[in-house]
Amino acid sequence: MIWASCKALSRLAQAVRNDDTLLLALRGDSINIYYRGGSILRLERGGQGDYDAFFDKNYARYSEDFLGVPTPTIATELDCLQWVRSFPCLKEVMNTFFVRHRRLEREFQQLVAWENNRSAISNETEYFITDIE
Repeated sequence: MIWASCKALSRLAQAVRNDDTLLLALRGDSINIYYRGGSILRLERGGQGDYDAFFDKNYARYSEDFLGVPTPTIATELDCLQWVRSFPCLKEVMNTFFVRHRRLEREFQQLVAWENNRSAISNETEYFITDIE
C-alpha cells in the first residue's frame, strides 16, 4: 500500500522526530510507532482517506487508572493531536506492563534501529531500518 501524504498526521511525525524514545516503522499495510519495542500506536489506512488508530489494550491490564485512548480514527489534525497528547499516559501504561513482562530483545531492536537511523553516526551507514522485525 502506498501512503499518501496526510496533513492530519503531521503532528505525529513531528512528535516522533522530537522524542528519541519513539520509532516510526513501516510494516506493509500499516505504520507503527514503537516505544520500548512495543507498539504504542498502529495506523492503517481507513476507507474515507482517514486512518484507523490502534493501541494494544493488553498493555493496560496492570494500570488501574487507564483512561483509554483517543478516537479510533484519525481524520483531522485535531484527532492526531489528541493521540500525540496521550503518549505520556500511554508510555506510563506500557512501562507498568514492561515491569512485569520484560521484552529486552524488542527494546534492543528498537535501540539498534534508532542508533542506525537517527544518531550522529546514522549518515555513515549504508542501510536504513524501516521496521524492527
